Amino acid sequence: MQKRTLILCLLASVMMAFTGNAYGQTTVINTTDMASDIKGFNGPVPLEIHLKDGKVQKVVALRNGETSSYFQKASKLLTAWNGKTVKEASTMKVDGVTGATYSSNAIINTMRRGLASVQNGKTTTKAATGASKNASARTKSTASAKTTEANAKTTTTAPAKATQLTVCKPEEVVGTDPFHFFNRRGGLVLCAGNKEKSNAMAIGWGDLGTLWGQSVATVYVAQGRYTHEFMEKAEYFTIMSFDDMNVLGVMGSKSGRDMDKAKECGLTILYTENGTPYYAEATSMIECKIMYSATFDPSRFKDDVPKNMYSNFPAGLHTAYTGRIVKAMKK
Repeated sequence: MQKRTLILCLLASVMMAFTGNAYGQTTVINTTDMASDIKGFNGPVPLEIHLKDGKVQKVVALRNGETSSYFQKASKLLTAWNGKTVKEASTMKVDGVTGATYSSNAIINTMRRGLASVQNGKTTTKAATGASKNASARTKSTASAKTTEANAKTTTTAPAKATQLTVCKPEEVVGTDPFHFFNRRGGLVLCAGNKEKSNAMAIGWGDLGTLWGQSVATVYVAQGRYTHEFMEKAEYFTIMSFDDMNVLGVMGSKSGRDMDKAKECGLTILYTENGTPYYAEATSMIECKIMYSATFDPSRFKDDVPKNMYSNFPAGLHTAYTGRIVKAMKK
């Protein structure tokens, strides 16, 4: 009888060790899909939220198109929620990092979206039970990570594919949502120069509208950017969209002072009738003739947004370039 009781106790202990409970497991919330509409400077900032014992264990940033130097500053926020319960983390006030406002806001709002999904029951937070389920989850996670890494390497090295662009009306490029034309995933690419030398960069700021009776586009380039030198000498510039996130990533994180970004991305440089450079691999292109340019005057900032933006912005103030739209092309 005592032997049988001992065996039953041992079996119970083994079952408890393998079964555990939800509070002994780590649940990972991936925000890639649920927060795809929340944008930083160059697009979404997906996160992995690790929960254990009902609390945030850690937050991991996934691959994104943000400029690395700015995102590194903003990434200091990732530890702000550690140790907080889901409820506490959802309601806590987190201030953005000065000099990395867009990336900071994207991280904060993405976290809120992910935590809200847990509270609303839209995300499964119940951990798998049993050693086999945990092993299976780890295997799938590892396989997924390897696949993601492999895809990332492929994306980084593969050149963009050239497309055939045809002339169209500007509104066919802009679409029905002009407010988000510039603030799309990864942003757009601005290019200026001539047939001897040119440079391009990713942009996430811009305006579309009417000025002096003309259809215009305004772009903003910080004085510290290499492209600023080209814009100051240019008569025309081009704005392009790309489906290739690798192109947008390089254009947004690398400097033309250090490398030939077009060559790095495998892009083919073409020129308009005005000699304005653009890339054959773009999915759309707008060419503008510069009508006016001016650099921001801090004394005229009437709101805290620009004041905070430039309180610790290494690239300096932006110059606004307003150009009359003279040509539009799309894939």
